[in-house]
Amino acid sequence: MFSLQGNRSSIFAEAARLLFSEDLTIILNALHGEDYGIETLNFHLVSHEIWPDGIASITKPILSLIASPFLRSLAITHFNNIPVDFIDNTQITRLSLKGVNFKQATVLARGRRPPIKTFSSNSRIPDAFNDTPSNSLFRELKSFLTVCETALHFANARQILAAASQTVAHVDLSAFGPVTHSELFDLSLLPNLATLHLTDGTSTSSVFPHNGRGSISFLTAILDVQGLLANLTNLTLLVHLSGDVFHDTDFSNIVASEPNSEWERLDRILTGPHYPSLAHLKFSFFFEVRFQATEQVPEPGQDFDEDTFNDLGAARVKELFPRLSKHSQIELTIDVDCWNNVSRRQNA
Repeated sequence: MFSLQGNRSSIFAEAARLLFSEDLTIILNALHGEDYGIETLNFHLVSHEIWPDGIASITKPILSLIASPFLRSLAITHFNNIPVDFIDNTQITRLSLKGVNFKQATVLARGRRPPIKTFSSNSRIPDAFNDTPSNSLFRELKSFLTVCETALHFANARQILAAASQTVAHVDLSAFGPVTHSELFDLSLLPNLATLHLTDGTSTSSVFPHNGRGSISFLTAILDVQGLLANLTNLTLLVHLSGDVFHDTDFSNIVASEPNSEWERLDRILTGPHYPSLAHLKFSFFFEVRFQATEQVPEPGQDFDEDTFNDLGAARVKELFPRLSKHSQIELTIDVDCWNNVSRRQNA
């Protein structure tokens, strides 16, 4: 693993020295040969650097190592201007791309793209990775992890899932930006999906209405599938909610409880006919608690007890899912954790 640590100025200096030195070339060339080679390469920088395109002494050994027939797992973090064909004709089956950008190619080579089995990314993926079904990078994908913050990220996720629809079994999707119904993917088009992990961080930025309270509308929208998820047995939902409270037993501004609320809708969806094999459901809630001063309580939250809040919060959430709580087939687990502005000020 190539990783640089230290203060910002020393990291930049070391990165520049390493990328332009013969030392890196010697190291890279020594990591593989005709009858040996490393199986895993993590190429990680703590800040964005330009891919050393045009520097033949650096570019050639990097691409040669990536093309090694022994290399199976590759992770690249914080690089710009990566050539889109860098993975063509390799034997890589596990790929991670975090904080990377790709160089636009005027003429794209038609190399053989390896069938990736595990893919994780928070970056915009070039269309060339998925241009034809027979040569798509994702044609045999089994496990997919992604973080979506923009409409382009959601579009990428839809394209990847469409290409891997008949093979993918594990999906981990985190949403942190504005999202509309039209940008979501019908998960029931994934017949082999067995494990699903969804993180909903959209409550403060989502266009879904939530009446000023924490929203789980993203979850209800993406889980309200059109067909059967016949093989889905494990579902994990991580929700980030925030709201103003007045004491450690006050959930009125965090957890909505009106009739026909999104909570009730999700309870109906997950106990309905579209999830016949669901056996394990875990809810993890992270509450961002903000105390508001009043004339009667000018310094609220001084006696706030996080353990009490978390325990009562878990019980409160469980009350919102009466069907799931009583379901004989589904094992329901609820975890609650919180952050509050009073403790932060006291510990500052």
